[in-house]
Amino acid sequence: MKTLQNLIGGIWEDSRGDAFHEVINPATEEVVARCPSGSPQDARQAVDAAVLAQPAWAALPVAERVALLSRWADTITEHADELAELECREMGKPVALGRTFIAGAAQGFKAAVAEALDYRFEETITGSGTTILRRPLGATAVIVPWNFPVPMALGALGPLLAAGNTVVLKPSERSPMSAVRLLELMDLPAGVVNLVLGDSRAGAPLVADERIGLVHFTGSVEAGRRVGAESGALLHRSILELGGKDPVVVDAGVDPVATAAAVAFGAFVNTGQICTSMERIYVHREIAEEFVDALVDVADTFPSETGTTRTRCWARWSTGVSATSWPGTSTTPSSAARPSARAEPCPRARASSTPPPCSPA
Repeated sequence: MKTLQNLIGGIWEDSRGDAFHEVINPATEEVVARCPSGSPQDARQAVDAAVLAQPAWAALPVAERVALLSRWADTITEHADELAELECREMGKPVALGRTFIAGAAQGFKAAVAEALDYRFEETITGSGTTILRRPLGATAVIVPWNFPVPMALGALGPLLAAGNTVVLKPSERSPMSAVRLLELMDLPAGVVNLVLGDSRAGAPLVADERIGLVHFTGSVEAGRRVGAESGALLHRSILELGGKDPVVVDAGVDPVATAAAVAFGAFVNTGQICTSMERIYVHREIAEEFVDALVDVADTFPSETGTTRTRCWARWSTGVSATSWPGTSTTPSSAARPSARAEPCPRARASSTPPPCSPA
């Protein structure tokens, strides 16, 4: 079993911490890697490397930076299948879906860095004698979640690197393998992108480092609050993309069968692991029973991938309407609790900041 390493200053090296955790394939429950849980020393050394590399990276002509980053994007595209397989093994994403998202993210990365060629890093305001200078922030931190490890990293890395910043990347401790491989495919000067693995034992000291000019964080609301507070205390910039709890309102005037199919897709795509996944459904009493029946039927048709084989998946229904597909489970659809449609007085659904008193499917 492979023990994962940090990338610091262009060198793959073991964590300075003494704690490790297992990365588990959610479809098979197989242990697929051993990951360090992180330490303040890891974070500090990664920032050291990013700070050291930043002046030379920023001094490169923009066209050179763009060319180097574009070549990396092409390499990522060539390895999209391999990266998708790793994402599947570490967090359960169907391989075909992962491949599509990674290839798209690589092209988006390439397009984003190309925008630097026309960006006005210096701009003189005609007739005012004023010149605006736009300069890199320096060393930055990118913390990404488990559900889209490669695409979320690429979405943040492109603009930051093209502008002349260096980066310390911390992937989720649940899905670190694809991030490791992503950086193995990189051919950039040492220290331009560094990788530090772990949980909050790596993330918290990274965010708290006074030399970090910007933190780009995607994750939970609770963790985002802590990141925002720490960044604010240090007067650092932060970009926070946090989780959601997304409702669906189904009115009486829709086709309940077609709507159920659309809702099932919105709930199950990426095995339900998207911040925009449909998690709460409020259905008009007139079509509640028909909608529930259709939703249960379509949920039973969704397969899940283990990477090389397909297994039947099931829909797990919790209080209200939350439906999530769980790859590789031994539980069958017949043993999953079927939701009930409780008819309560419900006016026709209308735009409101609070859900109408409809029947939850």
